[in-house]
Amino acid sequence: MGLRVFLITYDLDREGHEGIRHFFNHGYLPESEGQWISVQKSVRLLLSSGDARMLADDLAEHTRGGHIVVVDVTDSGFSGRTKPAVWEWLRDARARALAS
Repeated sequence: MGLRVFLITYDLDREGHEGIRHFFNHGYLPESEGQWISVQKSVRLLLSSGDARMLADDLAEHTRGGHIVVVDVTDSGFSGRTKPAVWEWLRDARARALAS
């Protein structure tokens, strides 16, 4: 499987948020390297070669409860209001995923 773009949302307690930060800051390159971007407090976009189930299981191990939703958005439409950097990241990540 090549690269895919995932939308990850979560509703967690404080400890769960610390687990999410650890997952992203130690399991992947820093946000500045372009592998993931924080969209809102509890929403991230991730470029990964994994699949949704694997990512959800990995996140569950780091968060110890709470709600986590992982959706593959590589090929789906998108719209909304957010920072321009998020749209730029999403367009670039989708292009990289589709080219892989």
